[in-house]
Amino acid sequence: MSETSEKFTALEGRLAAALARIQGGLTKIPSAAPEAEPSLPLEATAPAAQPDAGRMAELEAQLEEERSANAQLQQRVKQVRRKFEERVNTLESDLAAAQAQVDASEQENAKLQRAGKEMRSALEALQKSSVDEAPDAHLINRAMMTELEALRAERSSEAREISELVSVLEPIVAKGASNA
Repeated sequence: MSETSEKFTALEGRLAAALARIQGGLTKIPSAAPEAEPSLPLEATAPAAQPDAGRMAELEAQLEEERSANAQLQQRVKQVRRKFEERVNTLESDLAAAQAQVDASEQENAKLQRAGKEMRSALEALQKSSVDEAPDAHLINRAMMTELEALRAERSSEAREISELVSVLEPIVAKGASNA
């Protein structure tokens, strides 16, 4: 027996008891006319309180439809949550890659700045020595080494920039190739 039919049975019992009390109360009241008694006996009203079997089937069908719709919504929520988590993971990995590129750029910039400072220092020392006397070979060698280091840092920075451009352009080219 389903929960709904149990509720209807309980309500039927309560209704029958209430009607019995009412009928008992009416018999105690002196009546002026014999038509004061209820027109329907208790036995006639009790079966009317029974739920219609067709209506019960209809309600159970609606309940089943709602359960099905609820299950579909729960499945959809799971799919949306899964897609959201995948997207968050993708964004986090993209952020980590971008942070690594920023860190590499900062390191390259620091190298370029150090090389520039060393080159300026070496050139100043070379200029001072050339004003007073013939330039010292050590100072010329130092200036050339710092210039070479600055060129290496610049080439490394350019290579990193090209690598970044290629990594950005590869998905665009791949998408264009797949659309062609």
